Amino acid sequence: MAEAVGVTVDTVRHWEKEGKIKSERTSGGHRRYNLGHVLSYVNGLDMVVKLFLKCVEFTVWRLSF
Repeated sequence: MAEAVGVTVDTVRHWEKEGKIKSERTSGGHRRYNLGHVLSYVNGLDMVVKLFLKCVEFTVWRLSF
């Protein structure tokens, strides 16, 4: 799962611990994540980063005048 979304396993576990994504546990105790839910969270982060970069770009542009 982590490799599919470009992060480390520890990052995925951290997101789960923070309640940002959920997992189900197998009878053996292994975590199982819903790829759609994880991708939705990652895409949401991507939008936040893009918005932040746009704000920085605009600020730099305004400071250049």
